[in-house]
Amino acid sequence: MMKVRARRLWTKEEDALLRKAVNESMARGGDINWHRIASNIPDRNNKDCRKRWVYILAPSLNKGAWNKTEDEKLLQGIQKHGFR
Repeated sequence: MMKVRARRLWTKEEDALLRKAVNESMARGGDINWHRIASNIPDRNNKDCRKRWVYILAPSLNKGAWNKTEDEKLLQGIQKHGFR
């Protein structure tokens, strides 16, 4: 039988630990070892940490409003491929 974990929100402290661990890993170079990073954050696994970084915390994310060029590309894609 599969073990199910309760989903819970990330705390500011966990985010800080994750940022610190990822930044240290990137400073060393090479690929990010998500298993090692997760070992520094209690009750979070490698997938939790990777998802949080990639989709929420990564500084490269653009969370602002779309610009005119992006809007036009989206509309062109919809015209070409439709709503799939």
